[in-house]
Amino acid sequence: MRHFYTVFFLFISGSLLLTQPALAQDVDGRKIFEVNCKSCHLMNRNLTGPALDGSFGRVQSFYGFSEEQTTDWMVKWIRNSQAMIQAGDEYGVKIWNEWNKTQMNSFISLNNDELLALVDYIRNWNDPVKYPVEVAATPGAGAPQGPAGPSLSTNLILLILFIVLLIIALILGRVTNVLGRIAKEKEGERVKDERPFYVNKYFLTMVILVGVVFLGFTLVDGAVSLGRQQNYAPTQPINFSHKLHAGINQIDCKYCHVGVEKGKQATIPSSNVCMNCHKYVNVGPDEVFKAQHGLSGPGSDTTEIQKIYAATGWNAESQTFDKTKAKAVEWVRIHNLPDHVYFNHAQHVKVGGIDCQTCHGPVEEMDKVYQFSSLGMGWCISCHRETNVQFTTNGYYDHYFEKYHKNLSDGKINGVTVEMIGGTECQKCHY
Repeated sequence: MRHFYTVFFLFISGSLLLTQPALAQDVDGRKIFEVNCKSCHLMNRNLTGPALDGSFGRVQSFYGFSEEQTTDWMVKWIRNSQAMIQAGDEYGVKIWNEWNKTQMNSFISLNNDELLALVDYIRNWNDPVKYPVEVAATPGAGAPQGPAGPSLSTNLILLILFIVLLIIALILGRVTNVLGRIAKEKEGERVKDERPFYVNKYFLTMVILVGVVFLGFTLVDGAVSLGRQQNYAPTQPINFSHKLHAGINQIDCKYCHVGVEKGKQATIPSSNVCMNCHKYVNVGPDEVFKAQHGLSGPGSDTTEIQKIYAATGWNAESQTFDKTKAKAVEWVRIHNLPDHVYFNHAQHVKVGGIDCQTCHGPVEEMDKVYQFSSLGMGWCISCHRETNVQFTTNGYYDHYFEKYHKNLSDGKINGVTVEMIGGTECQKCHY
């Protein structure tokens, strides 16, 4: 037994040591930068914030810091720049004033290892050994570039099968009738004159019955589908590519759709959100870039950026806004629920932790956005029946549904679905 514990201890120790490199590899400074910083900062060009190339050296030379002290300063600055400015940090106040007191987001959710990795990337981003250039794969011929093409629906397949079976039944009936007449003639029985099938009362009854069923089904199916527009992809006033922004540039959906965690509507981004970046980004992707990433659009897309400038009254040469020339962009709404249906984005995204792609599909792959899901009642109910709520981690449910807490602790159930807490009741969504 003593040898068993020794071997067990060595096994656990070795396993922990072997997993350390894998854990370290998970902290990727470049990925942290792309997710958290890239919407406001570039390395070699000013954007909403200053270019970050050489920022490590600028801090170091300003204070005369060592490399370790400079790293500590940058970690504190990224975590909460406003706290340093309010405390009177000399270099922090200098940046704050130079950039018209533009407030930088705080990143208190990033741990120390992630912040250190981020600082290392900012310092060594152009080192090809530490951070080799990533080459985007050219999408294959079968890669989805837009809404799915027309496909046979289940109802149409069933109708085709019904027609085929009906034809087979008619053929078999005809064969049986002919064979019966031949058998009677051989036995010397009198055979009545055959009448055309289309005047047969059984056939006429069957045709009328099928017609009534078909018309009734078409009427009900049309009423149920009224107002639905799956795969709807209208032409927008500005050729905005989600694939370029959310996919290639990895801009978080919540950066533009600011209401998605706060209220009922996700909200269409206002033009000033676009200008956070496009005051500095005024050249669209060239043809080589488009070919590499499977993008489409007119020319180099500078015409589309000019539309944004026109909407905000921005003069790129004088770097000023003229509010008298500003005008609203008339975006065409794609996702639209009936007036009697209540849906709250914050309830699903913030409370439920549902990803945008669950309902809207892979928007990061869409050069032109289209309605991915049917958004019908059956589709919603199926999701409510299958999706577990954050039951054990959400304090809202602490004093409700005590039987579910007990059943979870006893192992009688594995989770609590939306349906189990009333998610399929009519009044939850209809009012």
